[in-house]
Amino acid sequence: MTGVVDVLWPLGGRTARDNDAEARYAEAEDLREICGSDWNSHFEIALEESRFLSVLEKERRQAAESKAYAYLAGISALLAVVAPLAVDYSEHFGQKSFTFQISSIVLSILSLGYLLGAVWWSSKVLEVSVHHRIDATDYAKIWRQDDIRGYLVSEILSSVRLNREVVNKKVSCIRMAHRFMVRAVFSLSILIGIVLSWDLFSTVFDAIYPADRWRSMICAS
Repeated sequence: MTGVVDVLWPLGGRTARDNDAEARYAEAEDLREICGSDWNSHFEIALEESRFLSVLEKERRQAAESKAYAYLAGISALLAVVAPLAVDYSEHFGQKSFTFQISSIVLSILSLGYLLGAVWWSSKVLEVSVHHRIDATDYAKIWRQDDIRGYLVSEILSSVRLNREVVNKKVSCIRMAHRFMVRAVFSLSILIGIVLSWDLFSTVFDAIYPADRWRSMICAS
């Protein structure tokens, strides 16, 4: 049942651990392990890998935020195009059949809900959040240490670990936004298809069976 509901309306989206105390404890344990490790052994490899992880986390964050901006821009452009068409089509809405009215209303509500969901999750990605990095004063502190090389690697990896929860949250939020966008495009495509095919079907039907002929067939029966 949950799977069916998830198809109609995506669920989930929680990225950090459900228990904040557990998350803080796990983070503290990881930081303790990082700071307690000896990075002087194969220092060049340790420094290269730590910098690679730092760049990777930065790229993950930037990719999520770029997609969020793209989704919001796409939704704005889509609404700017669809809104005038919807207003124009609503003038003839009362002339359509009851089945068409119900179908179009349901699909319109779903499409709007999916678009709002995509906007919500995209805005969650762009929320102001803490970002850890090694600043100038941090480098000054590192260079005052006896073990400069090991302390440098520890600081880089610590900043990567401190950024992990925030980056994971942004990635999960953009995934949710993507799921809502896919459903919005799909439902809008069905809605447009019904609108176009319904008018086409009505035109063909009227051409084959004109109103006068249809009335005569009913009376004859």
